[in-house]
Parts: sequence; structure tokens; C-alpha cells
Amino acid sequence: MAKKGNRIQVILECTEHKATGQAGMSRYITTKNRKTRPSVLS
Repeated sequence: MAKKGNRIQVILECTEHKATGQAGMSRYITTKNRKTRPSVLS
């Protein structure tokens, strides 16, 4: 398997769903390139 290099995994959580107190949670997983966009989602 190839090494990912500068890409890191970012986990985003839905804060609106968490604030309502309902069961469950929405999470989204994405990646970002640390070398080309260091300030985005840091």
C-alpha cells in the first residue's frame, strides 16, 4: 500500500445535532493536504 505522505485525516462533528440532545452523532471524515493548505481546518 502506498504511503499517504502529507495528507492527514480530519474528523468533523455536527454541532447542531449534539446541541439538540438527540441520540447519536453525525461525524464526517475527510483528508487535507498539510503541505499545500496548512491553515485550512487546522
